[in-house]
Amino acid sequence: VNIKDDALEKLTEIGVKSSLRYAVQLLSLAAQNAKVAKRETVTIEDVERVGNLFMDVNEAAEHLRKYEEKLMYH
Repeated sequence: VNIKDDALEKLTEIGVKSSLRYAVQLLSLAAQNAKVAKRETVTIEDVERVGNLFMDVNEAAEHLRKYEEKLMYH
């Protein structure tokens, strides 16, 4: 996978903040996004786009806690 420096830096930040696994998953998705756009290099826009579409486990858990009452059936 070819990746621009700023995209790699963004993924590094995500890996430190969240997890290496999540960052690698985003890299895979960003590479697919670049491929669909007929590019061979992953850009920061690819990383940000897929980052906005998918949550890491901590964000998902926080989302569930925030909306727990609305998601629970009584």
